[in-house]
Amino acid sequence: MSPTIVTFERLTELYSQLNVEEYQLKRERDLIQQIEEYRLQIQPYLTVMTLSLGSCSSTWFEYSWDVMEPVTYFATYAAVMGMYAYFTVCAQEYNYVDAWDREFVNKFHKPPSKRVSTSMNTTA
Repeated sequence: MSPTIVTFERLTELYSQLNVEEYQLKRERDLIQQIEEYRLQIQPYLTVMTLSLGSCSSTWFEYSWDVMEPVTYFATYAAVMGMYAYFTVCAQEYNYVDAWDREFVNKFHKPPSKRVSTSMNTTA
C-alpha cells in the first residue's frame, strides 16, 4: 500500500480517532445555547418595539397627538425613574440580563413562606 493513497478504511479510522462526530455534536449544542441566549437578550427589545408600534397606531388612527403626547411623556419618564431607582438600589447599571439574573437569584435564595413550612410540618 502506497503511503500517499488513503484508503476508505484508513479515513474512517482517522475520522473516529479525531472524534469528529462528538465535536460536531458539542459544537451544535453550543450554537443552540448561544442562539437561546441571544433570543433572551433580544426579547425585551422586540417587546418594546411592539408596544411602540401599538402606541404609534393609537396615535395616528384612534387618538390625536394632543392626547398621546402626555401619555408617551409620562411613560418615558416612569421608565427612566424606574431605571434610576434600580441603579440606586442595586448599584449597577440597569440592563435586562443583569436585572433578570438578580431577580432569579433573589427568588432562588428566598426562604420558604411560613404557610409552606407549617403545611409541611403538619403532614410529617
